[in-house]
Amino acid sequence: MDSNKYKFPTNTKFLPAGTIYFPECLNDDQQKHLVEICTTISNENGNEKLVREREDQFAFPVMYYNWPFVSSSEILSNFSEHPTDVIELATNAFKFKREHQEAETGTISYLPEDVLVPDSMYGIIYPPNGEFGPHVDGAKTWTFAISIGSAANFFYDEPTDTGTDTGTNTGTIRHFLKLNSGDGCLFNGGKLFHGISEIFPSDVPSWWKSTEFGKLGSRFNLQFRDLNKARNIYRPLFDKRYVDSNKFIIS
Repeated sequence: MDSNKYKFPTNTKFLPAGTIYFPECLNDDQQKHLVEICTTISNENGNEKLVREREDQFAFPVMYYNWPFVSSSEILSNFSEHPTDVIELATNAFKFKREHQEAETGTISYLPEDVLVPDSMYGIIYPPNGEFGPHVDGAKTWTFAISIGSAANFFYDEPTDTGTDTGTNTGTIRHFLKLNSGDGCLFNGGKLFHGISEIFPSDVPSWWKSTEFGKLGSRFNLQFRDLNKARNIYRPLFDKRYVDSNKFIIS
C-alpha cells in the first residue's frame, strides 16, 4: 500500500465530541495488502499464541506491534513485516484532526499537541455475532481505527453534563456510526465510552472470507495509538521487574 497516494476523502465527516469519520480511506487492494501484512505480524514474535488462546464467542486480539504493555512486541527487529505506510496514514489522520480542531485545550474533543505518531498497533477479530460493550480504553488516549471485513455498528457516548470528562450511563448522548470495510474513525477512546453493538456478516467484501483473518471471524479492527507517554511511565517498571509486562495487557 502506498500511503503517498492516500488522500482523505472529500466527504470526511466531523462528528460530536471531536470524532472524525473517514469513509473509504482504504480501497480493496489496500485493505487486502494491509491484511496480508497484519497476518504476518500475527504469526510472529509471540503473537501466534493469541489465536490459539482465543474464545470464539468474543472479540479477541490477533496482533500487537510496538505495544508497550506487551514487551515482546516492542522488539521490532523480530518482525519480518513493518507497516510503515499504514502508520504514516494514521499519523496523517492525527495531523488532519489537529489542523481542523478548535484551539480549546483540556476538553474531551481536543487532541493534545504531544499526541503525534500513532505507531503502536493492536488488532482484534470479531466473530459474526460479536459485540463489544461500552468501555473506555485502558490506554487512555486517542485512537485511529480501520475497520476491515464485515460492516459494524460502532457507538460512542458524548457527555452532556457540565464538567463531565468521561461518558457515564447518565448525562450522555449515544451516537451510532456504521463502519464499512475500509472506513476509518478517529476518536478519544481514552475518555469516551464506546463499543460495537452489532456486526453485519452479510455486508462484507467478496474477498474477505478467503483471507486468513476472514477464516477466523467476520471483522478485523486495527487500532493505532501514540503510546510514548505510557511507554515512558511503564517501561521503567517493567525493566525493574515490578510488573510482568507479558501479563500487563491494556487494550
